[in-house]
Amino acid sequence: MRCGLCNKEIAHALGLTQATVRKHLENAFLRLGVASRTAAVAQAFGPDDGTERGHV
Repeated sequence: MRCGLCNKEIAHALGLTQATVRKHLENAFLRLGVASRTAAVAQAFGPDDGTERGHV
């Protein structure tokens, strides 16, 4: 998600269904206390340090 992947792409990379990815993200949003993907990434990873890390 941090790398801009959509749920379909995340699901494919992890071998999960889109519904499973969506549910996991919903749960993460609740635990982080956020309502958007952008806010979740910011809350989980803090400010962007300018270094790109690879994605799945």
